[in-house]
Formats: sequence, structure tokens, C-alpha cells
Amino acid sequence: MPSDKICKTVRQFNKEPVSKEDMEKLQEIAVDYRKVKNYVYDHFGGIGSLSKIGSSTLE
Repeated sequence: MPSDKICKTVRQFNKEPVSKEDMEKLQEIAVDYRKVKNYVYDHFGGIGSLSKIGSSTLE
């Protein structure tokens, strides 16, 4: 496994298993979430970005 990847074991505790279609949809949502999170952190994740965040909340 490449050193730039992290694997995490996720356990699911439900009375009945999630269907394959639902699991695929959840994984699509997770991929979209990751893209948005990385975009926000890349653009607003530094000390120089504090003014961007502060000014956008005042409007």
C-alpha cells in the first residue's frame, strides 16, 4: 500500500445489512464530501485565510 494512503476499518452495526445499491450511493456521497472538504481546506486552511473567512461572515 502506498505511504500516502490511510486505510481505516469501518464496522457497521445494523439489524440488517445495507443493500449494495445503498452502499454504492453512500460511497459516492463520501467521495463528494472528501472533494469539497479538501477544496475548502486548500483554499481556507492557513493563517493567511483568516481574513477571507472573517470578511465573508460579516456580509
